[in-house]
Amino acid sequence: MSKSIGLLLVCSQPYIRHIENSEKYAEENRILFDSISNVYLPLLNLLNALDSENIDFKISIVIPPVLTSLLLDREVQEQYLSYLEKRVLLGKKEVARLKGDERLLENARLELSKAERDREDFTVRYGSNLVAAFSELSQKGRVELVATTGTDVYLPHYCDMTEIVNAQVETGIFSFRKTFNEFPSGFYLPHLGYGKGIDSVLKSYNMHYTVLCAKSLLFSESDFSNGVFGPYKFSDSMLSFLTDDFDSDEEIARFMDNPVYKNNAKDIGYELPSAALSDFISEDGARVSTGFRYWTKNDDVYDASRALRQADIDARIFLKNKSERLCKAEELLGGNDVSLVSVIPLDKLCAGWVEGIHFIERVLRLCGEEFGIKSEHCVSLTKKQPKLARVEPYSCSGENDIGDSLLDGTNAWILRYSRKMCRRMIDISGRFPNETGLKVRLLNIGSRELLLAMSSALPLMIHDGNFADYAEKIFQECIRSFTIMYDALGSNTVSTEWLTKLEKKHPIFPWMNFRIFSPKNKLN
Repeated sequence: MSKSIGLLLVCSQPYIRHIENSEKYAEENRILFDSISNVYLPLLNLLNALDSENIDFKISIVIPPVLTSLLLDREVQEQYLSYLEKRVLLGKKEVARLKGDERLLENARLELSKAERDREDFTVRYGSNLVAAFSELSQKGRVELVATTGTDVYLPHYCDMTEIVNAQVETGIFSFRKTFNEFPSGFYLPHLGYGKGIDSVLKSYNMHYTVLCAKSLLFSESDFSNGVFGPYKFSDSMLSFLTDDFDSDEEIARFMDNPVYKNNAKDIGYELPSAALSDFISEDGARVSTGFRYWTKNDDVYDASRALRQADIDARIFLKNKSERLCKAEELLGGNDVSLVSVIPLDKLCAGWVEGIHFIERVLRLCGEEFGIKSEHCVSLTKKQPKLARVEPYSCSGENDIGDSLLDGTNAWILRYSRKMCRRMIDISGRFPNETGLKVRLLNIGSRELLLAMSSALPLMIHDGNFADYAEKIFQECIRSFTIMYDALGSNTVSTEWLTKLEKKHPIFPWMNFRIFSPKNKLN
């Protein structure tokens, strides 16, 4: 009998693409740039290091279509390199400025060294193609790549529109196959949001499993005798599912709050005089983050070695807790194979815990070495038991306040508009099934604008106050573009100049076929 843990790392990225020139980018672009420097590059480096050392590890990763589109975009790559060049230049200035303060100087040197290393890794080691690097790890069997929806949509808001759920799932799977040249076994539901009927859609696309939050299981009226320690099957579709270990979220939140960790909110971009930040001050004089952060969460000077030691301690605490729970479960379940799945949102690590990548490395190194737990791909966990109990899960999400966050007083209006766009898209996809030429281009660009408008990233940015005006502006632009498309179909007129300009602005899903929104024929 075995004890296993499945780490499911979830990448999440809003579709922010400001393309003017490689030297000029908006502050919003830094959401992606920070993620590349603080999460994706370090994650690739640690996985390749473990692989080269022949460490026995397995991990599952969700890389959504929006992120792969941005990472493969040549113009975005050039902007990121420009960002790194500015960081290197600022780092050299900071090393000169801080010569009289040894502790701050050490932090400036570390930031400069990281910027130079990021530039080297991005351009030379990975050839500016991080997607290919993740794909290579998948081919080696180290990483399981998990598919997800076309955009970061909260599916329970659209469960009554089967065509919309179909379109999001089909877009996600098709994008996955085009990007990674393989067919996924698992499908991640954004925010672990599940509603009745979604499982049948996933099964119709030959998905093997998905992951639900523990509440979906614990609030179910079905018999779930194995608790959260094993896989199940949906009673209606026979799709397999795993449940997220509900303790992991709280544990990681506690780890992140440790005062020895770096304070990502205290950046020299908001501290130093404007003259010292000439390369990072925007044309309108607005302050921006630079990535140079020298302080801890209790405003002490940051000590990198101390923070990494604490991450080691936290990894051991994490695994000790998992080991104790698995041993107890093994005893209660009569010696059956037991497993836990920990879903870790990487955007939270980027925003508040840059040491979190080191934490993941220590977990992967220590789980089998010291704690007798085997790290497994999530798909492998679904095959541990030959016969799975059938359960009808409760409809809910894995984030306690996600429903409130998406539908509060600041952003509830968004869902009303996006659902109206959905109804219109379903209607016109059925009315123009055999169109060609400009009308097809119109319908395809309307499909892309709708998918982008459905992303939960926009209402969450408004709710959090993080680039709220920008998110509202982007959503309104999506509405406007979709409406122009809809009216153009009705009037039989279209501006090819407008259409071409919008296609260049949003090149995501270049293979889009609007017919994915058409009602599917049911077999008798």
